[in-house]
Amino acid sequence: MTLPAGDYYAGVKVSFWMFGHVSGDYEVISGGGSVQLYVLNSEQYAEYSWDLMPSDSLDYDIGSSGSFSADMADTSTYYIVVNHVSGATANEQIVKISYKVSGLDLKYLLGGVAALAIGAVLAVMSMRMKAKAKAMQPAPLTPESQPTDVTMFDTKRKT
Repeated sequence: MTLPAGDYYAGVKVSFWMFGHVSGDYEVISGGGSVQLYVLNSEQYAEYSWDLMPSDSLDYDIGSSGSFSADMADTSTYYIVVNHVSGATANEQIVKISYKVSGLDLKYLLGGVAALAIGAVLAVMSMRMKAKAKAMQPAPLTPESQPTDVTMFDTKRKT
C-alpha cells in the first residue's frame, strides 16, 4: 500500500459477523522511515478519519516493521490503518502488510445455509418423484398370474 507524501493514511477493511481475530506483519519497503499502524473498529475509524488521532485502538504499533494482533468480539467492520509518523510526511512510503483473518463471515454462513436448504429440497423432490414413478408401474407378475400356453374359452353362449 502506498502512502503519498503529505498528511495521508491508507487502510484495509476487514469484515466479520462475530468473533474474529486478525494478526499480521508490516514493513516499510520504500521511502524509509517509520509508520504508525492501528487496528480500529468502525467507531474508532470514524474518529480517526476525522482528526487522524484515535483516542483508543484495538492494537497500535510504530516502526519500520513490526507485527499486530487484535481480537474482534462483535459484529462490525474493522480497519487496519497505516499513516506517516509525525515529521515524516515529506516522502512517499510503500508499506507491505500481510495479515491473516479468522472468524465467521455472515455472507459465507448464509450462503452455506442456503445451499444446504436447496440441497434438502432437491433431495425431497427426488424421493417424491421416485415414489410416484414406482406407484405408476404395474405390479410384478406372480407365479399364479403369469401367462401360460393354455387358452381358455367361455363355452356358454348367449343368443
